[in-house]
Amino acid sequence: IFADSQSGLTQREHTIYVTRLQKYGLRGGDWDEVCTLFAPGMNTRSSRDIQAHSTQVLQDCILGFDEVTARKALLMRAGDTAAREPSLSTVHQKLLSRCAVMELFRVKFEEFVGRPEELYIDDLGLTSWSSERRAAEGWSTVHDHMLLGGVGKHGYGNWLPIINDEALRRLKRAAQAGVRRADHSFMLAEVASLAAKHGEDPTVVDPAELAELDKTDDPRKMSSYIKRRVTALERALVVEAQLKHYTTVAQRETRQEALQALGHVRSQFEQCKQAFAVERATFGNLKQEVDALYNELRLATADREAEAQVVREAKSAAASKRRKYDQLKADFVAHVQDFKRLVSHFHVVEDSMDMGKYMMHPYDDALKAFERSAGVACELFHKSLAAQEDYERTLQQSLAPPINGGGKEISPALGEITDAHA
Repeated sequence: IFADSQSGLTQREHTIYVTRLQKYGLRGGDWDEVCTLFAPGMNTRSSRDIQAHSTQVLQDCILGFDEVTARKALLMRAGDTAAREPSLSTVHQKLLSRCAVMELFRVKFEEFVGRPEELYIDDLGLTSWSSERRAAEGWSTVHDHMLLGGVGKHGYGNWLPIINDEALRRLKRAAQAGVRRADHSFMLAEVASLAAKHGEDPTVVDPAELAELDKTDDPRKMSSYIKRRVTALERALVVEAQLKHYTTVAQRETRQEALQALGHVRSQFEQCKQAFAVERATFGNLKQEVDALYNELRLATADREAEAQVVREAKSAAASKRRKYDQLKADFVAHVQDFKRLVSHFHVVEDSMDMGKYMMHPYDDALKAFERSAGVACELFHKSLAAQEDYERTLQQSLAPPINGGGKEISPALGEITDAHA
C-alpha cells in the first residue's frame, strides 16, 4: 500500500516505521520523541522526514476511510444488498485503531500523573475493567497507571520489558499475585500482594520469599496476565472515548436544535413585540378618547350638580314664599270675615237708625270700628297682592307652574271691600 512513498523512505524503512507506529503511536505529535523511538533502523532520517511520512500514512488511511464511506452510501442508495460491503484493509484498521489506543493511553496517563490512586475510567460498567480490578486482590488503580506508563515507555506488546522494568517493580508484584492466585499458590500470592501494596519493604515482606517468588515465575503466564490487563484498559478507554464522542455529538445536535428553537422563539418575540407596539399605540389613542369622555362627563356632572343646586335653592325659596303667601292669605280671609261681620252690623245699625231704635253714640263707635277694619283689610289686601306676584315670579324662575286661582279668591272680596269703602 505504501510502496509509493513521497517522503523518501525505503520499503525497509517503511516496514520499520509501521512496526514502531503500532508499538508507540504518534506520541501526541511530539516528533522529536517519535524520531527517538523510531531511531533503530532509521538513524539517517530526521524528525521532519518521519513527520512527512506520518502525514502521508494518515492521509492514505483517511482517504481510504472516506472512499469506503462513499461506497457504502452508494450501495445503500442503490439498494444492492447482494453486493459485498466495502471495508478498510487490515493494515488501515490496525494502524488507525492502534494509534487511537496509544493516544488514549498517553492522555489518561498524563491526566493522573502525581495522583495515580485517583485514576478513573468512565465506561459506565460496560467493560470488565472495574470488575476485574476489584476481583484481582492486590491490583489497584495505581498499578493500572503504572501499566499505562509502561506501555507508553516500552511499546504495545512488549510485555516482558514492562515486567522486568525496575521502575515498575510493584506492577510486577501485582502481576505475580494474580498469576499465583490463578495457580492456587495462595501463600505466594499473599506475599506478592503485600509487595504490590507496600513495596519491597523488608519489615513487611521477607526478601527470601520474594526471591523464591522470582525464581518460580513463568514469563509466558506473566505476559498473558499483563496482556489481559492491558486489553481490559484498552476496551474501557475506547468505550469512554466513544461515550464522550457521542455525548459531544448529541450535545452539539441539541445545541443546534436549541439555537434553531431560539431563533424561532426570537422571531416570534419580534412579531409579538411589533404587535404589542401597535396595540400600545391603539391603547394610547383609546386612553386619550376615554380621558376626553371622562372630562366631558365630569363637566356635565358638575353642570347638573350646579343646576340641581339652583333648582333646590329655587324650590326652597318658593316654598318659603308659599308659606308666607298662605299666612297672608289666611290673615286676609280672617279680616274679610271680620269686615263682613262689620258690614252686616252696619246694615243692622242703619236699619235701626231708620227705625229710630238706636242711639247716636253706638252708631259713631260702629262707624269708627268699620273704618279701622276697612283700613286693615285694604292694607292686607295690598300685601297679599304683592306676595302673590312675588310667588308667581319665583315659580316661573324655578320652572314650576304658576299658581292659579288666587285672583278668583281675592276678587270677590276686593269687590265687596271696594263697594263697602265707596
